[in-house]
Amino acid sequence: MIKLVKYQFAYTIADDIAKLMDKYLLKIKIKGGLDKNFLLVPVPLDKKRRAWRGFNQSEIICDFLSKQIPCNYAKNILAKKSGLTPQVHVAERNSRLANVVGAFGCLDTELVKNKNILLVDDVATTCATLNDCARALKSAGARYVAGFAFARN
Repeated sequence: MIKLVKYQFAYTIADDIAKLMDKYLLKIKIKGGLDKNFLLVPVPLDKKRRAWRGFNQSEIICDFLSKQIPCNYAKNILAKKSGLTPQVHVAERNSRLANVVGAFGCLDTELVKNKNILLVDDVATTCATLNDCARALKSAGARYVAGFAFARN
């Protein structure tokens, strides 16, 4: 499913992924604990990758979830530095971990200050991307950051 979304540009499948993620939130009973104090934040793509694909699959997932969960949604909170090697092209675990250190920054510290954040991504292989996004959000004053990904590779 994810390969279709990311490399065949089948963005409508991202809605199906979001529906499955929403069902999982219900199953683990976390959905009821998400409220206006939580902020849904998608993992961003760099500008070049976004232009190439035409969409950010994590944003599509968050768009859907934001309509199902009574919490706030902010899609332009994080930015990714351009020019980094995409994680999919980095094979070794240690290289993947090092590749994204300092790659993400928070664009609106006031919006994340003292907020609980649910950080949404499609795939978490080493969790390096989620960890660096969480680092940026915590540095900007977020109270709590949890990562939520559709797949673990």
